[in-house]
Amino acid sequence: MLWDSEAHFVDEFIHSNEKIVSSLSYDSLVVKELKTGYGRPDIALIQYDRQILCSRNSTKDSISQIGCYAISYLASRRWVSVEKLGDFLRINNRKLFTIIEELISLDLISQRNHLVKARPKSEIMAVKRILTFEAKLQNWQEAIDQAERHLWFTNESYVLMPYLSEKLADKILKECIKKGVGLSFYDSELGYKTVANPAKKGINNSPFIWAINEKLMEVENESKPIFSRV
Repeated sequence: MLWDSEAHFVDEFIHSNEKIVSSLSYDSLVVKELKTGYGRPDIALIQYDRQILCSRNSTKDSISQIGCYAISYLASRRWVSVEKLGDFLRINNRKLFTIIEELISLDLISQRNHLVKARPKSEIMAVKRILTFEAKLQNWQEAIDQAERHLWFTNESYVLMPYLSEKLADKILKECIKKGVGLSFYDSELGYKTVANPAKKGINNSPFIWAINEKLMEVENESKPIFSRV
């Protein structure tokens, strides 16, 4: 099939591939042009555990940007002194205590005197996987570069293209493997096929992942969409 634009290609892929979403173990959300601060994947499939969101005893609606950096820092450590956290964030004590109060009210951290610690990830991180797709009709080199760019927050980044000649498909496949990104093909008649998976799976601990996690919490608390759903 010939598409008149990449946007048409993306929309048809999303709407005709519900099996990708239905096959997942957790709840999922499809987002087009997700703002990451460093590129926008054409498609982002966010897989998350709604039970974790429901179990959070949060008394605050949203997290600040500094709060995302703070919880990202704490999530990979054990008990950290308040002073050390302040040094990392490079903020004064007044702002630091505000951030600590924010994270406590979001039920993300615990405090013991002058020490703070993130709660176990299994109890607060609802995001399980994020699959990104960079869709191109022809310019596969650009698609690979863009897909590689998303590896800073998710390991599961794919190039998505229409079915191609065997020779060209093999050339693209080798480049995707070299860059550590996946490769999938789609056609309305032939369907969806992944010929290469990314080198790794899972998400990377980053402020952006925590921002997504807390936006999902807003969805749960307010029962209204935060992302642009398809």
